[in-house]
Amino acid sequence: MVKDMTKGNPMKIIIRFCLPLMLGNLFQQFYNMADTIIVGKFVGKTALSAVGSVGALNFLVIGSIIGLCTGFAIQIAQSFGAQNFKKLRKITANIIYTGITTGVILTILAVVFTKPLLRVLNTPDDIFTDAYNYIVIVFAGIGATMLYNILAGIIRSLGDSKTPLYFLIFSSFLNIGLDLLFIIVFKMGVKGASIATVLSELVIVIIQFQYIKKQISFNDLLKMAWKYFTAGMIMFAVCFGVKFVLATNLINSNLVELAKSLSMEESYLINSVSIITQMIFGIITYFGILIALKDDYVFKFIDKIKSRIFKKKEVEN
Repeated sequence: MVKDMTKGNPMKIIIRFCLPLMLGNLFQQFYNMADTIIVGKFVGKTALSAVGSVGALNFLVIGSIIGLCTGFAIQIAQSFGAQNFKKLRKITANIIYTGITTGVILTILAVVFTKPLLRVLNTPDDIFTDAYNYIVIVFAGIGATMLYNILAGIIRSLGDSKTPLYFLIFSSFLNIGLDLLFIIVFKMGVKGASIATVLSELVIVIIQFQYIKKQISFNDLLKMAWKYFTAGMIMFAVCFGVKFVLATNLINSNLVELAKSLSMEESYLINSVSIITQMIFGIITYFGILIALKDDYVFKFIDKIKSRIFKKKEVEN
């Protein structure tokens, strides 16, 4: 549902908007968490170590995509807030084309350089094959990840953060179901886990596309993209995205370095650390948005806490 966030109580609007985002950040981690738990339970310790050993690398690449798509969505949100619908359609169309192109390029690069990256991470030989089979399939589905985040970003930019959360929850449970099907029934091992992840994202992309199609005429949108395609608009969107990519990868790059020094038995711990770190980072980010509002409610609350602390000290003295 499209919502104009420029009208009403700013604090209440932002809180209602941010809460689904925070929950979505938790469910975003369920993809890899489900793979890790189910693989460890039904495939074995070696497969668990293989999935865990590429956890930091997975978050490094996927985190970059999420950051880039977040930057893309900012321009859409600004245009919608300014009620500049002509510019909104231009930006949306250009971002879709840019996202598809970027997704194809990243997919090719990630798949080609997967083995060298695993060597750089000092992946043990006894889990190398499973680690490669898992992560290369996930990287082959980068296009689906890119489209999912772009479409979710478009919906959120129109003031609706609940609908993408519902889609994400559905996708998370679908991923778990497909994990169990491919691993337990079809005996596909780590390949089954990665295929389940990619397929669940593809399904949610199709659902999101159909949802947005009801709100926007895609035929007119795509025609407009060719007509109004501008390098400046794309570069502006990319610059926004790069800021989020850098912020996300400040944490993930350290996890990759840590993964290089761990043994096979310890490597699965990186996956857990990555998941927890992403959750905390997401919650802090959205809490920071509330503080950045500089709303009177926030500062009155802080002042109230300070006054109580000082009053208590005066009584003690």
